[in-house]
Amino acid sequence: MRFRPSPASPLMNVAVQTDGALLLSEAQREKKRMQKELESLTAEAGRWQAESEQAKREAEMSKAETEELRRELEASRAQRAARDEQFHGAMLGMAKRCSRATRDLTDARLQQESLRLGCVGVQRAGAMLSE
Repeated sequence: MRFRPSPASPLMNVAVQTDGALLLSEAQREKKRMQKELESLTAEAGRWQAESEQAKREAEMSKAETEELRRELEASRAQRAARDEQFHGAMLGMAKRCSRATRDLTDARLQQESLRLGCVGVQRAGAMLSE
């Protein structure tokens, strides 16, 4: 015959208490493990949050620097356009003065030659001398 403790027997209570203690011990260990994991994940989330904020600050600084560089570029282009306009104006003025001086010199030579040659006619393409 085998011995079977009845549900009311003290041996059954010991076995239940032992199993309950084992289950409680397992539950406590699992709870501690989960708490450690939670602390680890919380710390990691904090690091990620700090990195995210740092990246946002860097992005804002980069955006501000980009805007500043864009304004400088526009100012530089405006200065260059003004300088080019001034240069072209100066070159055009110099070409006009050179052309005027050449015409005046040609007219002076023509005036001197007209006394010697007689009748002098001037065409648009240039001077035509006749004797």
